[in-house]
Parts: sequence; structure tokens; C-alpha cells
Amino acid sequence: MQVLILSDGVPGHERSSLGILAALAKHRSVEARVLPIRETSRLSRRVKRTLAGILPFGLFWRMFYAAGGETRAALPVVQNVPGDRIDLVISTGPRTAAANIAVARRLRAKNVYFGFGKRPADGFFTLLLTPEQRAPHPHRAYALRPSEIGADALPDPRPLAQNGAERQAAILFGGQSKHYEYTVADLELLAERIIALTRELPWLSWTLFDSRRTPRSAFARLVEVLRASAAPVEIVRFADGGLMSNSAAFRSDLVLVTADSMSMLAESVASKRPTGVLFADTYKPPKRDEKELAAMIADRRAFRLTFSGLNAEALLQGAACIETLSTSQLDTLYETMTRYGI
Repeated sequence: MQVLILSDGVPGHERSSLGILAALAKHRSVEARVLPIRETSRLSRRVKRTLAGILPFGLFWRMFYAAGGETRAALPVVQNVPGDRIDLVISTGPRTAAANIAVARRLRAKNVYFGFGKRPADGFFTLLLTPEQRAPHPHRAYALRPSEIGADALPDPRPLAQNGAERQAAILFGGQSKHYEYTVADLELLAERIIALTRELPWLSWTLFDSRRTPRSAFARLVEVLRASAAPVEIVRFADGGLMSNSAAFRSDLVLVTADSMSMLAESVASKRPTGVLFADTYKPPKRDEKELAAMIADRRAFRLTFSGLNAEALLQGAACIETLSTSQLDTLYETMTRYGI
């Protein structure tokens, strides 16, 4: 299968697209390339998606898109829409939806998009994978956010409170976004709650991972508070380890992820870890994240915690309520795609 991934340069979007690719590659022989793209017009995306399905490709592309941009995917990169055979076009993120439709039409290929319902253009996708549970649609299927992580290669998480035997826990800290800016007070509160947990649950060993978006000064204060208390918490910095520096987290018995990082939440759920979603007390997610988080929590794939509400009782109760995936998320995603003719 020849696959073309359209990338808007957003790391989280690329990781979701690569998750779709991983599900295919687990079961088929796949060759994939990445085409970085960028929007060149501020016209309504709803209108662009509709025009993508009806305008001649050359006219549409000149009006609304250009090839070129950043990509972090470790795949061959192409500079223009390929002229050879492509079987499937994949993309994630609202900036890529119209391009996905137009490029698939141009190449006479099937296409998969991960995101939210794109009425009235849903029918231009072979399959629209969405984390939002909505009314049935012939071209749309509910799916957890795709991830490259295959749980089959990971050990099963162990019960946290089994006779006080040693267990491993991880915290994945995201960082600043256009929706929220973490304060020093937020990070001091989180540090205090982590310190309390190390005392309340001494058999639980903690590792704290930051990310490329983590605010330096506020996170430095968190580390300072932890070290001053001599709490047994290991710190792993993205700056030292790079892209996969948090991979050890997905072998833990419990993972907590700050609510600003939908990608790391997806990875934790895909790894079949009991997953807690950590909300700073004043954090309000954007509407799309809020819908995705609500579905994830309602499905008991994750449980909700606030910084101030992070305590032993809430942690153990939340983890005990999680229903981990019975099969690999990659297998489930592949089965969904095959049902839609991909």
C-alpha cells in the first residue's frame, strides 16, 4: 500500500497520522511519504472543504494551499503532490482537511482524516475518524486518538495497592498553549501534591517527564520544591532525551498526563496504562479537547484529577475504575478501517 501523509507541522497532528499508519503497517506492507503543506488563504475552512470536493485540483490548490513546511515525521518527504500511484491519503488537523479531500480526488485515492465531523463535507472522506461520539454516519467512525504505541510489546500494568508491593508511576507534563499558561503557583501546588503522595503511598515510585512546551521557569520551581523536600521523584527532561524521552512512562503501572496534551493522553491510553487526566485548577480546555476528554472519561479510558485534588484516595479510586482496552488499539483501528473499505 502506497500512503501519503499530509502534515501541517503540528507534532500532535503528525503523531495521530502516524498512529493510523502504524495500524495499517502492523497488518500490511506499507510505504509512506510525507507532504508538508500550509494554508495560503483565510477563507472559511467549511467553504474550503466543500470547494475541495468540486473545484478542479489545480485551481483549488493555487487558491488555498502550498506545498512546503516543517515535518518531524521520520519518513521520506516529498515537495509536491506525487504523480505516481497513491492508495491512501492520511491527515490530522483542521488545516489539512480540505487538502486531504482535494489531494485524494487528484490522486483517485482513498482517504482517512482524524478529527471532528466536517459537515457538509464528511462524504468526501472514505473515513473520518472522530473522538467525538455522534450520530451514525456512513463515512464516520468513533475512535480514540490514534497512537503509534502498540500495547502488545509492553508489560501489563500491575494493581497499585496489591499488598504494598513496589509499583511505578509517571507524570507527563505538557505545557503552555494558546489556551492556558501555567503559573509558578500551579507548579508549586503540583509539587506539594506529589510530595504528599510519596509519603501516603511509599511503595509507588514516581518519574516526572516534561515536554518541549513546558515553561522553563515554572517547571524549574517545581523541581526546586521537589528536591528541597528530598521526595524520591526522578526527573526526566525533554531537553536531554529528545522526542522519545518519555517512552519509559508507558511501562509504568499508572500514568498521569496534564490535560493540555491530547497526544500524550492518547499514547498512555494506547499503552493500556491506567491514565489520569491532570487539570490545573483554573484550566478550561478548548471545546474540541473538552469533547474528546469527556468521551474518554465516560468510556472509562481515563479518570479526572485536579492539581489540588491529587491525593492517594482519588488516585487509587480513579485507577481502579479504569477499563483498559481488551485488544491492541492498533488492531481495533485497523479493523475499523477495513470495515470502511480501506
